[in-house]
Amino acid sequence: MSGGEWLYFSFNADYDLFSVGTTKGFIIYNSNPVEERFQVLFDKGIGIVEVLKKTNIVALVGGGREPAFPKQKVILWDDATASNIAEIEFPSYVRGLKIQLDRLFVATADNIYIFDTKNMSLVKKFQTFPNGGGVCCLRGTARQTLSFASPGDSKGYVNLEKYDREANRMVEFRAHEAALRCMCFSPDGRFIATTSDTGTIVRIFDASPESVGKQLFEFRRGSDPADIYSMCFSPNGQFLLVNSDKFDAHVFCLDRMELNKTSSLNSFGFGLGSYLSSVWSAVSFELPKTTSKVAFVSDSEIVAISQGKAYYRFTLSVTSSGVTITKHGYKLLDQDPIA
Repeated sequence: MSGGEWLYFSFNADYDLFSVGTTKGFIIYNSNPVEERFQVLFDKGIGIVEVLKKTNIVALVGGGREPAFPKQKVILWDDATASNIAEIEFPSYVRGLKIQLDRLFVATADNIYIFDTKNMSLVKKFQTFPNGGGVCCLRGTARQTLSFASPGDSKGYVNLEKYDREANRMVEFRAHEAALRCMCFSPDGRFIATTSDTGTIVRIFDASPESVGKQLFEFRRGSDPADIYSMCFSPNGQFLLVNSDKFDAHVFCLDRMELNKTSSLNSFGFGLGSYLSSVWSAVSFELPKTTSKVAFVSDSEIVAISQGKAYYRFTLSVTSSGVTITKHGYKLLDQDPIA
């Protein structure tokens, strides 16, 4: 039975699961191989879904024309008991959230709220630059080192917080001239990639305590503005994957820069400055002409999920001459059976 029209879909922080909010409830899937883990129907809409690792605990926000819960509330849902175990109300609509074993991070249009998940007490609240998209990203756990990033209080600035057993540290640095659109951490938490509302430039910064905020790489996605839908590092940290409303995905190589493309006109010095000296992706590949999210599920495997309830698999190969992407599978999800 179909779970309704899709309102929201996103990978978890480890990219081994993805969650879908629909006009009827929500669905949790394994990423690779793709398989439904569980589905909950409310017959009303869910606009944000974030699952706590591979547990039965899910953070929810209502969505759509008939929301299952108020859009200014976060509901913690336990699928084992089919009940909500906690709820938190905010002064305005919730725009984004992330959850880990120790912390719940909630983004409204102009604030970040951080809660201790043991007792749901408010640990911290701070103001951000207007953040209607709920932009934020998370990596690790507080039992090791937890990294969380969100917009700072000025346009184009990143607020990066690290939590460990000894101390909490916060650093703010400028990443772009325009407002932030998308961010993600590398699997080891050493790097953070950012894009702005312009969507032409991708930057990677050091996220380690010793030199946090130092720019390490700058790549060009394209020459015209784009809305960046998602970004993801490969598990080994050697590639960065970016997709946008141009309905394609770009793969940038970090450890072998010579595999990325550069302008053939650069050596002629036509006076276009930084544009001609830009580093472009090593390879790009087409996606369906609708909203999609992409992720590495291994060092050589990429998956994409799209608004059309479709799931795609691709393989990345590296040779001495370059990087290639091969499409290897396609599957429709959440479909009514054919009579």
